Amino acid sequence: MVQSDSGREFAMKIGVLLMAIAGGAALLFSSLSGADASAQQDDKKASANDEAGKAPAGKDNAKAGPPQGPPHALVRVGIVSQQELRPHVEIIGRLREVRRVTVGIGQQGKVIGVNVEEGQWVDGQKTVLASIDPTFSNIAKESVASQLKQAQAEVKEAKANLDQARTDLKYFEELAKTQSARPRELDNAKAAEEAAAARLDRAGAAVLLAESEIERVKEEHIRYEAIAPFDGVVVRKWMEVGQWVQKGAPVVEIISRGQIDAVVDVPERLVADLNKGADVEVLVESIGKRVNGKIEAIIPDGTNVARTFPVKVRIDDLKGKLMPGMSVTAWLPAGEERTTLTVPRDAVLSSAAGSSIWVAVEKDGALIALKVEVDVLFGAGDQYAVALNRRNLGPPLAPGMQVVIEGGERILFPGQPLTLLESR
Repeated sequence: MVQSDSGREFAMKIGVLLMAIAGGAALLFSSLSGADASAQQDDKKASANDEAGKAPAGKDNAKAGPPQGPPHALVRVGIVSQQELRPHVEIIGRLREVRRVTVGIGQQGKVIGVNVEEGQWVDGQKTVLASIDPTFSNIAKESVASQLKQAQAEVKEAKANLDQARTDLKYFEELAKTQSARPRELDNAKAAEEAAAARLDRAGAAVLLAESEIERVKEEHIRYEAIAPFDGVVVRKWMEVGQWVQKGAPVVEIISRGQIDAVVDVPERLVADLNKGADVEVLVESIGKRVNGKIEAIIPDGTNVARTFPVKVRIDDLKGKLMPGMSVTAWLPAGEERTTLTVPRDAVLSSAAGSSIWVAVEKDGALIALKVEVDVLFGAGDQYAVALNRRNLGPPLAPGMQVVIEGGERILFPGQPLTLLESR
């Protein structure tokens, strides 16, 4: 009986377990069936959308126009010219300061101030470079001021004595007319008047001496400070605070600023064709700048070996960007005039790869931009003399062609359409 109950209980547990497993499988199958149905529905929607996309164009599609071309670049153009110009030759040189000076101190003493450092800009007749302790100068100023006061007091006293002597002399002269004064008394009065006049002259000379001493002390006092003699830059500093220096000791070394000289050694075959004041273009290679200048001096002191003569071309230092020692190239005229192509300076684009210009040419009734590689020969006023570079793949240059002088940075590629702005 017991065994029969145990068997029945075991069978019931097995039945419950099988029912649970069957229920889980049904639930899983139902979930998978729902997902498949949802996926099939999504696929139908996507298919419907694709078919709708393939439908004939409606009103919205009718509004769309034909595809647009590349954007137009707004530019301003100049003209290629042809001029009769003398060819120029390149001569290498370097920049040199116009003036260089070592500034000294005018008095001996202890340095109490040095107001500049190397590389600092100074203003002529304004910047105080260094100063010496002025104690002794102040004492001297007080001393000569006292001497002047004393001399002026002596002048007043001498004037009073002279007036009294003249009064006495006049009195004795009146007495002498009536024989009331002895001759000796008259002579003494005359001598006293002359002595008083001499003392006044001496006192006046003392005043002048004291005044000159005051001027001398003032001048010496000024020399207790070293002042920049011209606009320049400090390139070397010799003095420090606390030093005891002698009169004339160097304070700083200054080179001028504002203008600078490009010094080139010109061969003897070319120097005879140069004139002072002639325009010369100078290229400062380190900063890639071209600067116009004038011949300041042709120095008649040639070298025995190279047979060259120094020529100074005065140029602007571009607010200190051009510095002594920089390498330069100057274009100097040589030979007879010849036909040369020129373009406006603004047309030339310079880069590390060389120089180029954009030309505007007509194609299919529209203007397009083409790039032309050029060599810049030299400057001629507001123009550059140019020649085609051997690497040029663009069209050749010819007089009358249009070249872009403004808006070149808007051109993105050769062949880009152009829209011209009005000339200024």
